[in-house]
Amino acid sequence: MELYFTDPWNCSKNPIVSLEGYQVLKNVAMNKAVTAEVLVTDGILDLNITSPAATLCLNLCYIKVYLPKDQIVTPTPEPTTVPVVTEAPAPTETPALPEPANSPVSGEENPNLSTEDTDVPTDQSTAANNNTSFPFLAGGVLILAALAGIVAYFFKKKKN
Repeated sequence: MELYFTDPWNCSKNPIVSLEGYQVLKNVAMNKAVTAEVLVTDGILDLNITSPAATLCLNLCYIKVYLPKDQIVTPTPEPTTVPVVTEAPAPTETPALPEPANSPVSGEENPNLSTEDTDVPTDQSTAANNNTSFPFLAGGVLILAALAGIVAYFFKKKKN
C-alpha cells in the first residue's frame, strides 16, 4: 500500500501507521509517498493512523492499496460473433386495413374536405392583427412623461 502525508501548516508531525494490528510505519516523512507491504488474509484491510499527543492534526492526501502482482487479473474481451445472413427473408404481404365505418367508399369524394382556401388570412389582415408597436410606443411615452415630471418637481423645489 502507498500513503502520502503533507504538513502545510507545520502542525502535522510524525504519523504512525498500523496495518492489521502491527505498527509498520513510524515518524512518516512529510510531502513524500511512503509504502508498506501487508498480507491481508480475511479480505478486509485493517488500517489505523495515529499521531503523538503533541501533533495537532494529520493531513493525509491519499491511500493506494495494491493487489499482489500474482493476483492481478487482466480481463480479456470475449470474441464476438457477427451473424452472417445467407439468404434474405421472403417478403410477407400485409393484410389491408379495414376502412372505418363512417369513411366514404374508395372512389367517392369526401364532403368534409374542401379545396377552397377561405380561412387563409391575407397579408393586410395579418399585418393589422400583429401590430404590436403601439403598446411599446405608448409605454415609452408614459415613462418619459413620468421622468420629465420628476425632474421638473426637483428643479421647482430648488428654486424656492
